[in-house]
Amino acid sequence: MCKDFNANESTFCCLLTTKVGGFGLNLTGADRAIILDPDWNPANDNQAVDRCYRIGQKKNVIVYRLVSIGGLEERIYRRQVYKKGMNLQTLEIEANEDGFDEKALQKYFNDSDLFELFAFDDLPDNHCETLELI
Repeated sequence: MCKDFNANESTFCCLLTTKVGGFGLNLTGADRAIILDPDWNPANDNQAVDRCYRIGQKKNVIVYRLVSIGGLEERIYRRQVYKKGMNLQTLEIEANEDGFDEKALQKYFNDSDLFELFAFDDLPDNHCETLELI
């Protein structure tokens, strides 16, 4: 299937879940990746998108993330952005006289954060907090 998708330009679409799309596939025939179901681990989404960015890719690849405002997907994606920032920060963190910067390494999730994931946000005028954070 993958060989046919990569070689045959008349094949319009290849539908995969993020988990399946993230393991050992080369989809150089694709020029679009659409993430519908963000994963808690940003590396899984990145791995799925990277299936299109392979040696042999001749097209520009565009990535779409379909995220509903105020929904669970937005909250998961917001945490992905935070985790990615934490990852970059810990890789680039420098030790001071007292050791490492404690604020940079603090735990992100606590009990109230987990309950907040499933709370309904009544946001005025389609206000998107994630867009402001990014």
